[in-house]
Amino acid sequence: MKIIDFNKYEPLERVLRKMGTSPNQNYSHQGQWKHISREELKLLDTRGIELSIEQLENCICEDGTFEWKGQKVLVYIKEQWVKSDYKELVYKYHIANCRTQIQMRSQGRIDRYVISTRKDGVFQITLRDALYRTIIEENIERPLNICKNCLNTLVASYPMERGLFNFHGFDLETYLDKYNTQIRYMPKYNNKTVPANEYPDNWPEISKRYRKSKGWKCEKCGMDCSENKRFLHCHHIGPKYDNNLNKLKALCKDCHRKEPGHRNMR
Repeated sequence: MKIIDFNKYEPLERVLRKMGTSPNQNYSHQGQWKHISREELKLLDTRGIELSIEQLENCICEDGTFEWKGQKVLVYIKEQWVKSDYKELVYKYHIANCRTQIQMRSQGRIDRYVISTRKDGVFQITLRDALYRTIIEENIERPLNICKNCLNTLVASYPMERGLFNFHGFDLETYLDKYNTQIRYMPKYNNKTVPANEYPDNWPEISKRYRKSKGWKCEKCGMDCSENKRFLHCHHIGPKYDNNLNKLKALCKDCHRKEPGHRNMR
């Protein structure tokens, strides 16, 4: 079988002439695969890998979860502060870009984070005295709790997974096993089970939580509505029953009115 040389293929040349264009000679199929090494997998499963704020922000997926080089990861702060009586505080690990994470990064409180895929909830940390600011113990293993705000964030994105993202029923191993590479966007409904196109009963709560996560500012024009919160709406994109975070947008009343189908909105 003879392989066609499309650089000298008359039928293709005729089509290109009709279109008034020419072949792209600069095209290259070579790409970069940011694969993960065995050593990196081993580190993720043991002491974790440290990232800067900028590196962490590149790990945030559309659904709010964290993913690094194809691996679903959790995030925690390695340097943990304890009270002067050396009573350890209850620290948290994060599985989503929740309001706590957003606030910490915006305030510049932390400049280094650790990502991990460890499933037992025990992580390598450093304890520092909150009063004297001295290191008490370094690189020790301690259990951390799941952040409740992370669970609330993912429940809003995946209401069908309410059982998994429940504080008292959450199991880290189940989460990482089920969503190892990415949250699976499997069809939730068929033509018989698809719900009515209506807002869920907890829509006021979802709307308020989302607008608050955006600092009560319009995502389009930047107007600060913190003094008049009713002026900031939660614009919904797509079916009203689908409240994934990438389907929501905080818009002031004026910007909301400019969205398709909202011209007559009061």
